[in-house]
Amino acid sequence: MPPYAKLVVVDNPAAVAALTDAIRVSTVSRLQEHVHRFTGCSKLLGRFADLCAAWEAGSVPNARQITDSVNELRIALRLIQDAKCKRLEYEPRLDGTDKTIDFMLINTEGKRIFYDVKTLLPEGGDGWALYQKAKANGWFTPGTKLDLDEEFGGPELAHYAFATRDKFIHYSLELEQKVRYVAKDGETYFRIVFCGDNFRWHQSDLEDFADTYFGRPTPWDHLALMQKYMMQEKGWTWDRSIHDFVISSAGRVSQRKPTSYAI
Repeated sequence: MPPYAKLVVVDNPAAVAALTDAIRVSTVSRLQEHVHRFTGCSKLLGRFADLCAAWEAGSVPNARQITDSVNELRIALRLIQDAKCKRLEYEPRLDGTDKTIDFMLINTEGKRIFYDVKTLLPEGGDGWALYQKAKANGWFTPGTKLDLDEEFGGPELAHYAFATRDKFIHYSLELEQKVRYVAKDGETYFRIVFCGDNFRWHQSDLEDFADTYFGRPTPWDHLALMQKYMMQEKGWTWDRSIHDFVISSAGRVSQRKPTSYAI
């Protein structure tokens, strides 16, 4: 597994160069071996090359897009190397629209599995005011305790917690909208891959969100009640058309609840 993509967010030229060089050797070269069954591979690799060139030329303010591209490359390699992968396509266009989903995998059983890949690395921030408001208004799930200390990282930890759940919700709603354009045949599945750094958010955060998405009891999830209030206020509802949530963090890619599937 190549160096971890979280290094890029530092925007340190030496760190970015080390990461991109390693990715070219360990990931790009391996993907090139599979172009015969990977439609759009050249597009994916070309995008990475263009982003690296823009960074090196100083024409972009930060390396965040390189982070996104690195994560797509890593996921693509894991998918194409899967023993059950017959064919992979990058950014297949959805019928009648200009929308795309990052990857479509056709497996040896003839099933179509769509993967949308999202890098989730919230910028630093101060969530203390919202944390205090949530405690005062009883927005945290009854029976749970989220105790943070303002003097010991509380404001930033609160921000990461709220921002992460917000992104889980928005990215899932976004994928559900795309799913509506795909013809269903009983052999088509949709998965969303969240890429993180195992610091800003953790496996348990995604598991808690997945439980709320699938309507499972969540008595231990601090943010379940707050999420329910927000979605009611916004008028948002789930189609529940996403079959699985996947985490890519600290070099690991694995399926989270409700199934045990692993890429």
